[in-house]
Amino acid sequence: MSFLEGILCLDFEASGLGRSSYPIEVAVVDCSTTACTSWLIRPSEEWLQNGVWSDESAAVHQIELAELMSQGRPVADVAQELAHHCCGRTVLCDGGEYDRQWLAQLFASADQRPPFKLSDFDQCARELADGSGRDPEATIAIAESEALSRFSTIHRAGADARRLAETLRLIVGYP
Repeated sequence: MSFLEGILCLDFEASGLGRSSYPIEVAVVDCSTTACTSWLIRPSEEWLQNGVWSDESAAVHQIELAELMSQGRPVADVAQELAHHCCGRTVLCDGGEYDRQWLAQLFASADQRPPFKLSDFDQCARELADGSGRDPEATIAIAESEALSRFSTIHRAGADARRLAETLRLIVGYP
């Protein structure tokens, strides 16, 4: 599994889309072991006062504000534990600027800076597929389809991060 050692896939769920949204769930999956760690994030007072909660987004990810308030972890705890999991690792995401915004917001609310950077999942998948000796586009499409069939729940951070990790595992030939 040497191709995937040290690589994590990360996914966020958020209160909505846009500048005033805030992260409500984050997960990381180790691509070499498939171990998944996820956190529900209790919104900070600032987020509750100045952020946007979208009922449409809540309906998509099936996470209610009341659940976050009762079961979510404090922002500072999530930031600290996420930093511990991700430091020194390659962390991939497919959410682009949204994921970068929510990562920065999570750490800023904990008065910290993220000690790691998010890298582009699609670029990594293309690089792995290019080195597979097979048609890269077909390899990626087949891997994504199979990963989706294995992890069909969408819009939950753990399942989405697992699907990303599984896609990479399939590209490099691990069933």
